[in-house]
Amino acid sequence: MLVRVLRTIICGPTLLAAFMLVLVTTDGRAADYSLAYGIELNGMRDTGILNQCHTGGPCEIRNDRLGLLITVTVDRANWQADIRIAHRGTCCLFGLGDDSHRADVRQDLIRVPIYEGKRRLQNEAVHNISVGTLWLAFSKF
Repeated sequence: MLVRVLRTIICGPTLLAAFMLVLVTTDGRAADYSLAYGIELNGMRDTGILNQCHTGGPCEIRNDRLGLLITVTVDRANWQADIRIAHRGTCCLFGLGDDSHRADVRQDLIRVPIYEGKRRLQNEAVHNISVGTLWLAFSKF
């Protein structure tokens, strides 16, 4: 009986401290989805998986070698992903000179062409040059 009481006294605070450490170092929520991606840009390629993505919040794909920052935000109400690309100079944009693209996350594989050129202002027509592709695959929600 004494061993059980001592074990409870010693293990209880230790487990509580470990649990509190996990809560402090993370936001306490489990990830909502995983995002696998592939990028081909000007002959260079990069792939990866982001495992800690939450619906309604941004999930960022950073690649310093390619100079890209892509932010993906999923709206679970309509199953749409808002994909935004941060560009420097004339690279990089999505179709029609936009820096954002919307896609249905229920597709198995999303393919989004990346262009170099001029950003669209208002309703002008732009003709940009294709320089790569972004592929996204979402885990099942």
